[in-house]
Amino acid sequence: HCRKDSAIVIAEDLRARVAQMVCMDDQRGVKFTCSIGVSEHSKEDLNEALKQTDKAMYRAKENRDTISL
Repeated sequence: HCRKDSAIVIAEDLRARVAQMVCMDDQRGVKFTCSIGVSEHSKEDLNEALKQTDKAMYRAKENRDTISL
């Protein structure tokens, strides 16, 4: 429940934290990336916001390890 500028900051913090994680698997480290879609909406257009967020997520996945609006 925040504006898109704040959501981007939160999403970037989450993306960076995931990128710093290393999980050990049989003596080797496994790293992760995440791609995040962000949108802003009002209560009246939630379905449209979900569509826009879904599109943003797929754009982010195309570039890998990024945030997209």
